[in-house]
Amino acid sequence: MSFEDAKERVNAALNVLRENVPRERIQGAKVLDIGCGTGNGVIASLKLGAKCAVGIDRDAQEFGYSYFEEVAADFGVDTRSAVLIEANVFTTAFFDGGFDVVLMYDSIEHVPDPKSFIEICGKTLRPGGVALILTCPLYYSAVGHHLWNHFPEETVPWVHLYHDFEQRLAEANVAEWGLQRFRELNKLTRGQLLEFIRASDFSVVADRSVFHDRFPPLLERFRHLIDMSIVPSEEDLLCDYISLLITKNK
Repeated sequence: MSFEDAKERVNAALNVLRENVPRERIQGAKVLDIGCGTGNGVIASLKLGAKCAVGIDRDAQEFGYSYFEEVAADFGVDTRSAVLIEANVFTTAFFDGGFDVVLMYDSIEHVPDPKSFIEICGKTLRPGGVALILTCPLYYSAVGHHLWNHFPEETVPWVHLYHDFEQRLAEANVAEWGLQRFRELNKLTRGQLLEFIRASDFSVVADRSVFHDRFPPLLERFRHLIDMSIVPSEEDLLCDYISLLITKNK
């Protein structure tokens, strides 16, 4: 990852937060970013006025050198208010109710147990605090495989759901890192996520999930290639991403 790439990730995180979390929720808040990657959400939170921000990720070197300090300085952010932790969030203990805001930005689709992921969020968040769950693309959407460099939406949408996908995958010469990330995807659907949220005593403040207009005609063109027996519902094929702002009830 280059310095410019790292800066772009922070700009993307800033846009996500500005669009999905009210500014007053972040100002003066204690923020936890689960699956923080290079720390872009941590920097973005501090840039928007968070009191402190903690990021946790399973692998601090997954994207190579993160340029965290350099990028933070470029954005005018003091990293003395930031902590980055390399650890398994499922085995890491945080103070109950210790955070005002929890971010789960492009992470929940990669964990083996998304229901427990939501429960962890509920435990770490104070009553009345908010969590942003954003994931794109969902597994059953057109490029839900996350292997878009090998399988473009324009030519092979939903390819990972085709009857002959394993053969196509073997012929695509996908690098081991990409294969691992594909195999770990948990196939979470929007409906399942909403069930987990309700079960963990959250309420949905805002739902900005997206169903693209381009998907229905695309589906009609490629439906004959898809193994519909492994698809939970046709609606799941049409939902590209989830953006949910939720609040902890008690």
